[in-house]
Amino acid sequence: MTTEQTRLPWVKWYPTDWMGDAGVRRAPLEVRGAWFEILQQMFHDSRHTISLPVKEWALLMGCTVDRARRMLHVIRVRKIARVSGRSDGNVTVTCRRLEREAKKRDLTKLRMQKLRGKDVGRGV
Repeated sequence: MTTEQTRLPWVKWYPTDWMGDAGVRRAPLEVRGAWFEILQQMFHDSRHTISLPVKEWALLMGCTVDRARRMLHVIRVRKIARVSGRSDGNVTVTCRRLEREAKKRDLTKLRMQKLRGKDVGRGV
């Protein structure tokens, strides 16, 4: 478990964002459930991107490989998340919101290091 998870054992959840996202709202219930499971895994791993073979996506979503493919396709087409295939056979899913928040945290961390006069290049 990361330090952030220890400090924040809860999920920042914005119901209005979930309900206001047209891609999510128009997706079938099983796709919304799969997306929620993906978000939970991203939170647990403190990552905004997960890359897995389709077989592993099926295990994560609790469904067959064919159904996992279909749900990943809907997630991509409805622009719920960025979904792309890789040359190694893995499918990568990125949550744009979590990605933006991670970049914002990183920029804030760098800004604070500079403000405190720390050497950013050494990662101190």
